[in-house]
Amino acid sequence: MLIAVGATGTVEVAAAGSDETVIIGVAANYVVAPASGITSVEVWDDPQIVFGCQVTSGETPVVGDVFGGSDIVTYLAGNTSTFVSKLELDTIGTGAKQVKILGLIDDPANTWAEHANVECILNEHLLLGARPATI
Repeated sequence: MLIAVGATGTVEVAAAGSDETVIIGVAANYVVAPASGITSVEVWDDPQIVFGCQVTSGETPVVGDVFGGSDIVTYLAGNTSTFVSKLELDTIGTGAKQVKILGLIDDPANTWAEHANVECILNEHLLLGARPATI
């Protein structure tokens, strides 16, 4: 999950596709939100961190999308057994997007197709100036 600065100064899950969001990093662990009160989550705040993400249904990335931008579309609660996020990418293309695709994750079963697993880098981050729309 991408983590952003919330309205009250705390951290929260970054809003899907929002160009208004100030992303501060990637959640380093899974924490079940309490019914009330505050909890803490570790955040990898390196603006150059490379992380993996799956492309959502209906999007079929191609090799030409490498270094193109994408927004996060799906923010479902993560899996409490495997601790895997359910964040997915959508609206692949150029322009000011939340992340930039670096390529396919190296796995023999992974291909340039719907639900591809891709390596990403943050395109919008508190500590970054604006990255170019394409490289």
